[in-house]
Amino acid sequence: MGSVVGKLFGGTDTSSQQAQISANREARQFIESQAGQARADAQSLFPVAQQNRNLGFQSALDVFGQTIPGQIDAFQQGNVGAQASLLAGLPQFQNAIFGLPTNLSGLQPQRLDVNTQFAQQQLPQFQQPQPAPAIQPQAGFNLSQFLAGRGG
Repeated sequence: MGSVVGKLFGGTDTSSQQAQISANREARQFIESQAGQARADAQSLFPVAQQNRNLGFQSALDVFGQTIPGQIDAFQQGNVGAQASLLAGLPQFQNAIFGLPTNLSGLQPQRLDVNTQFAQQQLPQFQQPQPAPAIQPQAGFNLSQFLAGRGG
C-alpha cells in the first residue's frame, strides 16, 4: 500500500533536505573562510604590538637609567655635606672643651640640589598597525538567503 500512495502523490520529496544540507555546507565553508581571515588579521597585528611593547619597556629602562645617577648624586652630596658639618663643628667642640667661646653659626642646614629632569618623560611614539583589508564574503554564498532559510 505504501508504494501505491507514493505513486499517487509523486514519492518522497527530499528537496528541502538537500537544500538544507547544501546551505549547511556553504555556511561551514563561509565560517572556515572568515575564521582564517580573522586569524590572519590578528597575526598581522603581532609584530606591531611587539614593537610597541619594546618601546614601552625601553622608555621604562630610560627612566631607571636617569633616576639612578640622580639618586647616587643626592646620596653623595648628603654624605659630603654631613662630613663637612662634622669638620666645621670640630673646632667648636674643641673650644667648648677648653672653655673658649663657641660659634655654632657654621653648623647650618644645607640644601642639596637634585636634578628632577628625569621625571619629565613622554610616552614613545607607538607604531600604528596597517588597516586590515575589508572582509569580503565568500563568492557564491548569500548570507541573507542562508539566514532567511533558517527562519532568522
